[in-house]
Order: sequence, then C-alpha cells, then structure tokens
Amino acid sequence: MLTVERCWIDHGSRHHSDKTVCAGTFRADDGTTVDHEATITADRERGDRVPVQQTVSGYLATGFGEIWRWCALFFLGWIVAALGIPFAATGIMPSRGQAVAVGRLIAGTRASAWMKRLVLGGAGGAALSLYLAWIF
Repeated sequence: MLTVERCWIDHGSRHHSDKTVCAGTFRADDGTTVDHEATITADRERGDRVPVQQTVSGYLATGFGEIWRWCALFFLGWIVAALGIPFAATGIMPSRGQAVAVGRLIAGTRASAWMKRLVLGGAGGAALSLYLAWIF
C-alpha cells in the first residue's frame, strides 16, 4: 500500500505527454519493506492510500479500478476490429473515400451483421467498464 504525500506534474517532452506523478510511503503487506520515496504515475490526493504492486521498474497501481480500465481498452479494440471488417470482407485496401463505398458492398451480409454486433458490444462493454472503473 502506498500512502500519497505529494503530487506534481511531470512535463513530457516533444514525444511524450504530461503525466501526474505522486510520491509517498510504500509499506508491504507483511510490514517487512518500507520505502519512503515510492512514486506512481497516478492522479491522486494527499493522504490517499493506493494499492500498488512493486515491480522491477517501480510501483504499479492495482485494484478493481485498474482492472476495469484495461477491460475498457479491450472493448474499444472490438470497435477497431469492427471497422476493419468491411475491408477484410471485400479485399479492398482502406483509403480516403473508400469507407462508404465498401460499406455499401457488404450491406445485408453476415460481415455487416458481425460489424454491427462488434460495434454495439464494444461500445456497451467499454461504457460499462469505464463506469465500473469510475466507481472503484
């Protein structure tokens, strides 16, 4: 468990965005390890207790909120996969202006039905996962 004592914004470079870093005291569950200079990349308030796992490169936040964030990313992948179905079904390479034409080619086919299912399932799953991440 990491108890947050202070946070700051680590300004990124040209290729990296800004991120919030918090520092505090890490105490292992069994009490054998104490690190007074532990840091995590997270936006937290002073005094927050964050469940973390110690890794080779530092500390990583854990818990149900983190799990649901990764689940949301999984479901967003369904939407990305759905956008590729028309091009995979027709063999036409995606290019500017082709999306509508290719969409018309697969209208009413099983590929179109699967595309709709993936978009709806992905959107619903991502929305539910983000809601659960917000709660936890």
